[in-house]
Amino acid sequence: AALIEMKDTRGVNWCCGGGGGVVTIHRADPIRYKAFQIKMKQVDDTGVIQAQDASLPVVDLVKVDDKIVHVLEGGTDEVLRVGTDVVAQVDAKRRLEIMRNHSATHLFHAALRKTLGEHVHQAGSLVDPGHMRFDFTHHKKVSPEELRDIEQIVNEKILERIELTHHRNIPYDQARKMGALAFFGDKYGDKVNVVQFGDFSMEFCGGTHVRNTSEIGFFKVITESSIASGVRRVEAVTGGGVEKVIETLAAKADEKEKEKDELVERIRGLEKELSSYRLRNAKSAAEELLRMSDGTGVVDGVRVVYGVIEVDSDDELKQVADYLKDKLGSGVIVLGSKIQDKAMFVSSVSADAVSEKRLHAGKIVNEVARKVGGGGGGRPNFATAGGKDQSRIKNAVESVPEIVRQLLK
Repeated sequence: AALIEMKDTRGVNWCCGGGGGVVTIHRADPIRYKAFQIKMKQVDDTGVIQAQDASLPVVDLVKVDDKIVHVLEGGTDEVLRVGTDVVAQVDAKRRLEIMRNHSATHLFHAALRKTLGEHVHQAGSLVDPGHMRFDFTHHKKVSPEELRDIEQIVNEKILERIELTHHRNIPYDQARKMGALAFFGDKYGDKVNVVQFGDFSMEFCGGTHVRNTSEIGFFKVITESSIASGVRRVEAVTGGGVEKVIETLAAKADEKEKEKDELVERIRGLEKELSSYRLRNAKSAAEELLRMSDGTGVVDGVRVVYGVIEVDSDDELKQVADYLKDKLGSGVIVLGSKIQDKAMFVSSVSADAVSEKRLHAGKIVNEVARKVGGGGGGRPNFATAGGKDQSRIKNAVESVPEIVRQLLK
């Protein structure tokens, strides 16, 4: 992109671009920035603009004459000139956390209406990297039982791995006929964007979202309160936000000895829920291997299922393999995972493949592990192995069909 215009307006030096270019601003009225942000349900992106050898942090976004203005930190006079070639880089990790919380807000809204009734309407929201806040109309406090039901619905939809359908720039009337929800007193133009997750959630929305609900991770409600007559507020976290809550609770436990037992119990409860969710998610990912054409195959009459999954321990990797073995019935399973900075593998071979095809889980998994500088072995029907080169886990697992083919000769 190249900067194509520079003006001086009320002491504000700014540069704007078109056709994929950027707009940057050096100084501006901070009150204007705050007022603009208040209108946004989703906080702005941050990142850097690189120009020549300088990397200028983007600390705010505002609108000036319908142009998006990037507010930069530090001096820009020496590096920014009309025609300067620049590269804008969004903080991808921060954006992903925002997207997780924004998509979770949509699932939460749908779960609220499913649990409490369709009288529930959005009355405000905030989505940032750390959490989501959702205000809604309801005549009484949401009970702990109702909150647990809502959490369960949201997490079930996360595990269903629902793909995002983003209807962009469609006519307003068409969006309403589709059944998209439009609340919170928003004003819309002739063309709108609609975010849809299967048949569960469909809303007017111009924000950023995950491509698949599984990217949200675990969803957990943190607080529920009243902010006005007939208006409730719920704050919740997703993904890494749950771990941060655990860390915060642990810190409070150290600071407040009297509350330690209660906080520790809550931490353990959250850790148990998180561990259970991760195991369920790993099993769900393993099941998907059965449906993926590039993750399954038949080698000389033997069904072979292989892939890389995310688990926290060797025991969880074995549990997922056992779970997948029951689903598969007959054949060979090899799963790989990065566990505590090591490459770990598990292999399971069905009884008929052992007796009739003379396949051996220990030999298979040992050959896989050798490709990451390791080794291992075990029984004919079940074995584990490991290695140091975690960067080659995917390549090692993808060699399984050929390894099985060689052992069948």
